[in-house]
Amino acid sequence: MVATHGLDATNLTFSGVLPHATQARRARRWGWWYYTEYRIRTMRAYWHIIAGYGLLTPTLYLLAMGLGLGSLVDAHAGAVQGVGYLTFVGPSLLVMSVVSEATAECTYSIMDYFTWHRVYYGVASTPMTAKLIVGGEVTAVSLRMAAQAALFWIILVISGSTSSGWSWLMIPISVLAGMSFGAPLIAYAATMERDNFAFSFIERFIVMPMMLFAGTFFRWN
Repeated sequence: MVATHGLDATNLTFSGVLPHATQARRARRWGWWYYTEYRIRTMRAYWHIIAGYGLLTPTLYLLAMGLGLGSLVDAHAGAVQGVGYLTFVGPSLLVMSVVSEATAECTYSIMDYFTWHRVYYGVASTPMTAKLIVGGEVTAVSLRMAAQAALFWIILVISGSTSSGWSWLMIPISVLAGMSFGAPLIAYAATMERDNFAFSFIERFIVMPMMLFAGTFFRWN
């Protein structure tokens, strides 16, 4: 076996040199984090979409709910559970946006890596196990969702929609909600060879009704 201490991961991939036993042990132990780093790097290819979505979504939602619907509710119905409508709806909008984006990240991207770019086949040929790959995938998506939720929360604070010192808990709560929905979708997407509008069905008939009828915009009596 040839030692490869001086080769980085990219050069090692194209060199045809077998990895050193130490590298294999390191991959079996920390492979989930190596894959997380890889996924985060691939997200940089569409960072402008992520940043645009992260900024525009909360801004437009808050404008619509604060200056539009929110002003009508406050003027005619008064406070909702003792707070203004924008304060009431802000946290639910944050969670809803994270769940929606987790759905997209845990469906098409997964099928892409199995069917089109076949990234998982290359990763699986290394000492990485399926458990490590899934762990890295979930960690990477969770980190992205946490960044998006943090940005949304900052906009809520700046707009005065929340003033509680505990409002930052919206960030981990939204990530847990997003991944509790996204993790089963990863398993489902791994079984798909073709989309066949299955993901569109999930978005239109599960995610959208859940957003509309789960108390996002109104309070159940």
